[in-house]
Amino acid sequence: MASLATPVPHVQPQGRGLVPAPFGRRAAAFILDQAILGSLQLPITFLVGLAAGLLGGPLGAPELVHAASQLFTVLFTLATLWLYSGWFYAHRGATPGKLLLGLRCVRVKDGSRLSWGRTLLREGPGKALSGLILTAGYWMALARDDQKALHDLLCDTHVVYQPEAREAPLLVPRD
Repeated sequence: MASLATPVPHVQPQGRGLVPAPFGRRAAAFILDQAILGSLQLPITFLVGLAAGLLGGPLGAPELVHAASQLFTVLFTLATLWLYSGWFYAHRGATPGKLLLGLRCVRVKDGSRLSWGRTLLREGPGKALSGLILTAGYWMALARDDQKALHDLLCDTHVVYQPEAREAPLLVPRD
């Protein structure tokens, strides 16, 4: 079983010299990204919920206003997740949480950045499947030598450890 804190240098995806990201770093990057996303989403969703609560009674349809605010919250959350992940994967090769910890998410076949479409599949259905059955799809990375989670296997991606990723500015695209 792989260590939680150190990279596994003996595994080389497709012979390209990529070092799999250790599970502990991936988990920490996920927590950082969730904190960043939450800080972006919380003010908006709070205001929408507050407005729904205040307007529901006067409009005479509190259930409808409440349902509309919940729908907005779900759609807004999914949109910000996809835009956040999509932009950073396409332009920087990793989300801010991954970059801060020296990680990149790449295609297995050639080590390239993810497209918007592949990001949508990985972050949407891929991670939803990883989260099913007590998040087994995430935990399987611990049991694999290549440290891949279910969403990595489904989308032909690999999260790799590249310490030099921490040295680059977060918002400047690299093209």
